[in-house]
Amino acid sequence: MNFKRIVSGVQPSGVLHLGNYLGAIKGWTDTIKSYHNNSFSNNQEEINSINSNLIFFIADNHSITTKFLKDENKYESLENQSNDLKISSFNNGNSKVAEKLSNQVITTVACLLASGVDPKKCIFFRQSDVKQHAELMWILSCITPQSWLNTMIQYKEKSKNNQLITSVGLYTYPILMAADILLYNAEIVPVGEDQIQHMDLTKNIAQRLNRLCGESIVKVPEYSLNKQGSRIMSLQNAKKKMSKSDETKNSCISLLDKSDDLKTVIMKAKTDNLSEIYYDIQNRPEVSNLINIYSCISGLTYEKIKLKFENRSFFDFKNDLVEILKKEIVPISQKAEELLTDNSGFMDEIMFDGSVKAGKIAEQNLKNIKKLLNFHKI
Repeated sequence: MNFKRIVSGVQPSGVLHLGNYLGAIKGWTDTIKSYHNNSFSNNQEEINSINSNLIFFIADNHSITTKFLKDENKYESLENQSNDLKISSFNNGNSKVAEKLSNQVITTVACLLASGVDPKKCIFFRQSDVKQHAELMWILSCITPQSWLNTMIQYKEKSKNNQLITSVGLYTYPILMAADILLYNAEIVPVGEDQIQHMDLTKNIAQRLNRLCGESIVKVPEYSLNKQGSRIMSLQNAKKKMSKSDETKNSCISLLDKSDDLKTVIMKAKTDNLSEIYYDIQNRPEVSNLINIYSCISGLTYEKIKLKFENRSFFDFKNDLVEILKKEIVPISQKAEELLTDNSGFMDEIMFDGSVKAGKIAEQNLKNIKKLLNFHKI
């Protein structure tokens, strides 16, 4: 059976939340199950072939686009301190940034493994451990017109109020994303709606690289869009996406939440004054958000959920939602906690093994690209 290669990454934000899970991770685990369940093979070579078509990674290079400049901005604001104290404050700050990032990577890995990302059934690694990502990014940067980057809406939105802490990395972020994808000849890339423009850029870069190489050295990837899961909103304000950095209490569900936590957050989730339970994103955003979560986990359509809770109260609906969330989230929470208290180096070993497997594919593809670009004859 011919399986298309899927490549996807997630930034290491530490403890992942329900929006991360339904927007990306559940799609990863469902795809892993689907590929292996449909293979019907006990042949190790065929299984390895399937694994090499499922490439998932921790996008830690993407996560530092503004971290260090933010820290430096704090350092420069210490006007009344001596130079030695300024330098000490800055160095300590950078150390804390690095330590925080490392802890976030470990916690994210634990959440992903606990959610069902099986490193025996896919290639799973940390982006920064495979140096070819950065090398291909530089090559692609040299063939990408600046005018293409100037059209990126996300950069404009993220930088307009933060010019002092807007890095070049944030500007060239979409080229690194293109390198992540083209390095492995991805055919399908699962994305959220906010990444569609970056995918269009990636396709343009792929086509330009192929023209420069004189042949189709990389595949022009397509994206798959998870509209339902990519729009999980705050449980207190459905105008904002769910985020663990949201200071509003009971707005977010973490993958490390216990049964009591889940019940508290859901029972206090904002609804409205209407008694009927039906989906209407324009007029009933908070209710629709809860129905969307119920649908993503249960697999029921909005219409079936409406029929299920016809003539029933929101108390019944929320109680039922708590129960299906418990079945989905509590086992993940328990497994993640076990992994985070395991001092055997198990997760480090998984990341190392994954980087070796990814590195072999990346190095061969990069060599082919450099050869056709006459890289060593320049």
